[in-house]
Amino acid sequence: MIHTLEGAAQLVELTYSRNRNSRPSAMFRKLRRMREWQVFGDYPLLAILFQKVDELGVPYNRNQIRRTLDQSPELRGLSRREKRFMMDALERPPRL
Repeated sequence: MIHTLEGAAQLVELTYSRNRNSRPSAMFRKLRRMREWQVFGDYPLLAILFQKVDELGVPYNRNQIRRTLDQSPELRGLSRREKRFMMDALERPPRL
């Protein structure tokens, strides 16, 4: 079976269309628990989450990004500098 992040993107859209006040960290924990997306690791899940949130026009700030990064055991061990670069990348997701 081939897994893609399309389902994760659809789940993010569905969740934020129902509740625009949903926290990114809670959505990330939900995505992380789902087996079909665990194979991708945390950064691709974070990237698709913040890209979709940005496309939907839901406001978020650096503090929410930092809290979401703190939820990730994979990314928790990054240095301050690496976290800052990652937060910069997530704050301004690329336009497709």
